[in-house]
Amino acid sequence: MDRLEIRRQIENDDPDLDKINIAMSGESYLPSDGDWESDGRAIGRNTHISELSFGFIGLPGNNSSRDKLEAFCRGFAGNKSIERLRIACPKGGEIFNMLGPFFEQNCNLSCLTFKYVQFGYGEADSAFVVSELLSRLNTLREFQCHYCQLCDSDLKILIQALTFHSRLTKISLIGNTDGGGRGAAFTAEGMAALTAVMNNP
Repeated sequence: MDRLEIRRQIENDDPDLDKINIAMSGESYLPSDGDWESDGRAIGRNTHISELSFGFIGLPGNNSSRDKLEAFCRGFAGNKSIERLRIACPKGGEIFNMLGPFFEQNCNLSCLTFKYVQFGYGEADSAFVVSELLSRLNTLREFQCHYCQLCDSDLKILIQALTFHSRLTKISLIGNTDGGGRGAAFTAEGMAALTAVMNNP
C-alpha cells in the first residue's frame, strides 16, 4: 500500500487501518510531504488505530529531526484508541518528555514497549521520566523494555512505578545485559526489586 493511500486511511478514520508503523527511514510509512505534525494530528483524531509503532533509529542529532519528532508526538497526543505503543528511539529522555500529553489523555493503553532506548549515556533521568509517565495511567497489562541498557537503579525506579498497575501480567526485559557500560545490568539488588513486584498480587 502506498503512502498516499495510508494517509487517506488515517485521515478518513478507516476502520480497516488498525495498525501503523512510522519511521524516519526504511520501508515503514513516512509522511508523503514531510508534514509530521499533520500526520500526528490525523492519528490523534483517529478512533480505530489500536497499535502505533514508531522508530527513529539512527536519528541524526540535529534540530530538524528533533522538531519533526516533537511535532509528531504533539500531534497524536489526543488519541484515545491506541492500546499498544512501541517506541524505538535512542534519544530516551527527549522522547519521554514529548510523550507526556499522550499518557495524560489515553486511558486504553495496555502494552508499552521500548526498544533500543538509551537509558544511560547522558540520559540519566530517563528512568525517572518514564516512571512519572507511568504514574499518569494504571491500565498497563504488558511492559517491555528491550535492549535499553538498563541497570539496577533504572530497574528499581521502573518497578516502583509498575507496582501501581494492578492488571500487569507481563514484564519483558530482553537484551539488557551490559548496563550501558555502567556495570552488570542487573545484580541481586535489581533482581530483588523485580521479585518483589512479581510477588505482589
